[in-house]
Amino acid sequence: MLRELTNEQRRQLIDTQQVYEGWLGANEEHRRRFTGSMRWVERNGAEYLLRKIGKAESSLGPRSEETERSFSASPRAGSGTRTCWPACQIA
Repeated sequence: MLRELTNEQRRQLIDTQQVYEGWLGANEEHRRRFTGSMRWVERNGAEYLLRKIGKAESSLGPRSEETERSFSASPRAGSGTRTCWPACQIA
């Protein structure tokens, strides 16, 4: 036998669904950004940032302010900083 939800129960259901959807988005962003590893490699007299996912490595470009920021943001870089995306922040 099914009963109608009370207004409070409906509100809680909606709140829970919204939090879960926000978490799904933040989790997917986290997986996309932090999958694999990064390392610096010297080639032709310049240093390049490589990102490895599985067995494939791809270059993110020569050492620059932008690639330094990318490397520093990596949890494996030892920075110890984590980013919370807008989807997981509570107003």
